[in-house]
This record gives sequence, C-alpha cells and structure tokens, in this order.
Amino acid sequence: FYLFSSNLLFCPVCPLDCVFDQILNSTEEDLKEAREILTKIVERKHYRCLGEIKPKTIPNKDEISQVTKNLAAALPFPRQEAQADGLTQEDFVVLSATMDYGSGAEDPINSMDFYSKKKPNQTFKIKREQVSKLLPEKFSETLFRVYSKKIDPESLEAARGHFAELKSVWSD
Repeated sequence: FYLFSSNLLFCPVCPLDCVFDQILNSTEEDLKEAREILTKIVERKHYRCLGEIKPKTIPNKDEISQVTKNLAAALPFPRQEAQADGLTQEDFVVLSATMDYGSGAEDPINSMDFYSKKKPNQTFKIKREQVSKLLPEKFSETLFRVYSKKIDPESLEAARGHFAELKSVWSD
C-alpha cells in the first residue's frame, strides 16, 4: 500500500505545516504553551549539549539512575571562577542514553537461528568463532549526556568549562 504525497494534501488525518503555522499565529489562550514551545523551536532556543560521559563498565538500571543523580549533583563543578559565572545546579540537565541491539548486553547472534541449504527445515546455532571478526565485543553502551539550560554565550562557555572539568574527573 503506497499513498502518493499529492494525496496527503487533502488527507484530514495527516498533520500539515499549516497546523504548525496556525498554532504559531494563534491568539487563543489554550494554545499559549504550545505556541511558546514552537517559538523556541523556530528560534532554536533549546538546551545545548555540552558533551557526553561514557562509563568504564556497563551500568544496570539502578546504577544508571544513581550515576545520573550523582552527575547532576556534581554540577556546577567547583572551580575558582565558579563564583563569577552564576551557574547553579538547575542550569544543567543530565540524561542517560542506553543503546543496544534489543537484547541488552547479550550477543544478538546467540538468539538467532540459522538454516542451511542442505537441511532447510532444520535450524542450528553458530559458534562465536564462525561469526565475523567485525562483530563488536560489547553489545550495549550507556552514555550520560549533559545539557545546559542557559544558552547565552557567556553562560554556555562557563557551562562547557564545568563539564570539561567534570568529565576529566569522571573519566579517570
């Protein structure tokens, strides 16, 4: 089933750019919050990513939330110029991102069944030695990303300094 884009023009269930514009140009009080969000998107006034920290070991779910809290509590990182930059803990956001192949830290090849041309109705597993050497050793990765809520150049530069010092401590 394929629907041409010209047919989408008159499709009432398909969102159009005009909805975006209608919200932006609306004066209705009910749409005030949506209008503010869309205005920030158009003006690119969103949080800035300062960078990411990769832990040495793969943390479990409890450890992820604990590390996220610890990182958030450590910002702004204590420095000599910290008094002058005016950044507070509320000016930073720490989020975790876990990426895997759908089976956590397990090798996805272990959960796959393979077939041969000689016996097409019989499945078998393959050994690790038979798998390509290009397959990674680890199948899950967690990154902790740090964002700055303040986007003015001075605050952003100060926030990057805090992040750089924090990363040097957490990466050792």
